Amino acid sequence: PNPFNSSIAISYGVSHAGWIELNVFNNHGQKLLSIPPTYCSTGVFRQHIDFAKLPTGSYIISLSTGTISNNVWVTHLR
Repeated sequence: PNPFNSSIAISYGVSHAGWIELNVFNNHGQKLLSIPPTYCSTGVFRQHIDFAKLPTGSYIISLSTGTISNNVWVTHLR
């Protein structure tokens, strides 16, 4: 963690081309950030998320395609 950098980079691999959607939720399930759906070919990708406007806390980052969803918990500290 870098206390001077409020962004996080998420790397993910895509085995079948398709639309990818990335959302950030708080621990109450409220959607706080959404990155517009992006069409990705096969390969490895990286998406930066800026937490500068969010308070310290735990968040769920959800990455989903039409058929698969993966969630990770992150903690943002100021």
